[in-house]
Amino acid sequence: MINISYPLMFTPYFKEVIWGGTNLLKLKNVSSEARWKDCDMKIGETWEISGLHSHTSKIANGPLRGLSLNDAVSLMGVDLLGTKGMRHNCGEFPLLVKFIDSNDQLSIQVHPNDKLASELHGPMAKGKTEMWYIIDAEPGAYIYCGLKHKIDEANYREAIANSTIEQLLVKHEVKSGDVFFIPAGRIHSIGAGCLLAEIQQSSDYTYRIYDFNRKDKDGKPRDLHTDYAARAIVYDDVVALGRCFDDSLKACDDVTKPLVRSDFFNTDLISLSNETYNLKFQQLETFKIFQCVQGQGTMLDDSGYRIVLSKGTTLLLPASVEKVTLTANTDSFKVINAYLP
Repeated sequence: MINISYPLMFTPYFKEVIWGGTNLLKLKNVSSEARWKDCDMKIGETWEISGLHSHTSKIANGPLRGLSLNDAVSLMGVDLLGTKGMRHNCGEFPLLVKFIDSNDQLSIQVHPNDKLASELHGPMAKGKTEMWYIIDAEPGAYIYCGLKHKIDEANYREAIANSTIEQLLVKHEVKSGDVFFIPAGRIHSIGAGCLLAEIQQSSDYTYRIYDFNRKDKDGKPRDLHTDYAARAIVYDDVVALGRCFDDSLKACDDVTKPLVRSDFFNTDLISLSNETYNLKFQQLETFKIFQCVQGQGTMLDDSGYRIVLSKGTTLLLPASVEKVTLTANTDSFKVINAYLP
């Protein structure tokens, strides 16, 4: 073990997908770089912090620069993960954090829970529970999330055969600041025109239910996972319009508002306006992830390490960092704080 505790920044991984666009290149301030200039690639996701073996994030700052996230976990242990994180530790970082740009409609899909993932993909496989925070949305943008009413597997298969699955789902018009919780088993899809932050379990298992008859880059229909999805769907997951997360959670103070409480992660929204705010984490026993979703501010940790956070910036605070000071540099500075429950 080594005792190196400072806020970690990572090199984002730009993921090209059929429904992506170029907004993430602008968000990450790389659209003018030579490799991206005049780029017509469809970038749908940036993986900000990932321990998945398919793509593990590389540290971009400080003494650990160039090291992979999972190597840092091995070196730092409890100093990075905290005691809660050590209980989740199975050789890779327990959360995956992204920004998503839906230039086009995503497929209608569902994710497995831990039990089903391990049955279908091996004992080490994890399910996928996630949340979305809408950063920007074009007029009329929407998402599908949850069922209008209870169904059964026969209803599901009939809707697939008739291409009517959309009729079973709740369609939510979205705006900046909206929050959606998507537990494993909840059918969902992101519509065109959404820019959002995503916090999820460290898993990449997605079962595609319906894809609007799109073709891949080779002109072939994209694979569907009808049978896997049939096993993953929670058929009584009825969601009321506009009630995709627990809005009964009460704000801790004028600055911090709880967003999601789950078995896999908690998230809060920290909102500042030309002010300074002190956060203390002595009792938290977990790492913290700061994801800036609006404006700009400065973070100063208890060792004097200073980082500027701008919209589109993500950092990982090791568990051993016990307090930080956030200072807003703009009229509105908003940061999602994600940590283990």
